[in-house]
Amino acid sequence: MSADLLAQRVEDLLTPTIEAMGFTLVRVMLSGGQNPVLQIMAEPVDGRDMTVDHCADISRAVSAILDVEDPISSAFTLEVSSPGLDRPLVRLAD
Repeated sequence: MSADLLAQRVEDLLTPTIEAMGFTLVRVMLSGGQNPVLQIMAEPVDGRDMTVDHCADISRAVSAILDVEDPISSAFTLEVSSPGLDRPLVRLAD
């Protein structure tokens, strides 16, 4: 499965949980070849600033889902962050 298709599958798995936590999922990207990195960008729905605690909460929640569903067969590094100033334009609303 290509990295793009796998990232879409992961996004489909994680979106309901992230939205239930009060965040919008901005982007899911899988990169890195032999040492994959799963990058998840999210932001609070209500416009608050994204904090380190928010990232940690999302990381714990999505880690549990990824452990159960196991969509990525190899070991990978999980990165959860805010889109920041260089926010990617990925949806029409952006």
